[in-house]
Amino acid sequence: MQLDVYVAEFFAKGPRLTTPRRLTLDDADDLPLDWTFDDSSVLFLSTRTGGNNIFDIFTQRIDQNSAERVVSGPEQKMVARMNPDGSQIIYLVPPNLPGVVSQGPRVRRLKAVPRG
Repeated sequence: MQLDVYVAEFFAKGPRLTTPRRLTLDDADDLPLDWTFDDSSVLFLSTRTGGNNIFDIFTQRIDQNSAERVVSGPEQKMVARMNPDGSQIIYLVPPNLPGVVSQGPRVRRLKAVPRG
């Protein structure tokens, strides 16, 4: 099963939801996590860059067909969120996975990158 990101418009009066439409049009797993500060883009994890099922962090405007990679690299990334003023993306790096040679204690790391 492939994971994809869908968006729809919500109307509080009613309440009513428009028909969802697929935002991510690639063949990778895409997992939505948050909205950008201005609600114009979705923040999501994706395996679209290939290699060992490592998730990288992307944003995609809801009126565009392509995504922008904002965090990449060899370590797994998860639970990405925008900080309250929208200036940074905060994400969690899990401990070393079982079966992987550990270089230290199994520590979760919280990281932040500027958004801009």
